[in-house]
Amino acid sequence: MTDTITLDALAATLVDAREAACLTQEDLARRSGLSVRAIRNLETGHTARPRKQSLRLLAQALGLPPGEVGHLLRTPVPSRAPHHGPRPCPPNSPRPPAPAGRPAAARRLPARPSLGP
Repeated sequence: MTDTITLDALAATLVDAREAACLTQEDLARRSGLSVRAIRNLETGHTARPRKQSLRLLAQALGLPPGEVGHLLRTPVPSRAPHHGPRPCPPNSPRPPAPAGRPAAARRLPARPSLGP
């Protein structure tokens, strides 16, 4: 079984380590040889498949102990995206008040929002 780490966890680990070392992204870029953009993308989870060499350079530049380096080098996997859609209404919940100023539009609304096609 391959050890994995979510991209969110990788990003949080990098930010925590950089801040603990009192470094800016620019400082870390100079120390590691990576670009500021690459570091920013790693810290925000925008890099879907980080290169192991980049993670090794960052770990070395941050002076991380061997255990932390191993944590960074686990296979990053995409994080589960949180569900941002509306939550379904619980059964028998009261209907919200009609939108003000639009009685005709309010009458065309379904009694309960549908949850799919």
